[in-house]
Amino acid sequence: IDSVPGIKLALDYAHFSCLGYTQDSVDVLAEHAGHVHLRQAKSGFLQTKLEEGTLNFPAMFGKLKEVGYDKYLSIEYVHQNYMMTVYDDVLSETIKLLSLSQLIFFPAISAILFIYIFLICSTPHFDFWAPIGSWTLRGG
Repeated sequence: IDSVPGIKLALDYAHFSCLGYTQDSVDVLAEHAGHVHLRQAKSGFLQTKLEEGTLNFPAMFGKLKEVGYDKYLSIEYVHQNYMMTVYDDVLSETIKLLSLSQLIFFPAISAILFIYIFLICSTPHFDFWAPIGSWTLRGG
C-alpha cells in the first residue's frame, strides 16, 4: 500500500471479522482508510445484531481518531443471501449502530435531529460525516 502514492482502502472490519481475523489485527489498516463501512459481525457471519458481534466500536472509533481518519463512516447493514446477512432486521440494526455512533461522536445531538435523519433516509444504508470532534452530519 505504501508503494502507491495516494492509494486508500474501503475499510470494512466486518469482512475481516467474519473470516476470523481479530479487530486488533485489522487496526493496522486504519491508517490507509479512505472510507469505512460499519456493521457488527463475528466469525462466520458478515453481519450480526449489534449486541451479538465481536467488534468493539468505541475501540474502532478510537483507532480511527488515533490515525487521523476524518472522512465518511458508512453504516452498511444489508439484506441479501450472502454470507449470513438475511437474518437481521437491517433498519433496527442501522438505528442501533447510528445511535451508538452518535453517543461517541455527537453526544449533544438532539433527538429531533435523530428523528429527522430517519424520516429523510429512505434506505438502511446511511453515510454520515463524522470527523472526530466535528458536529457536521450528512445523510447519504
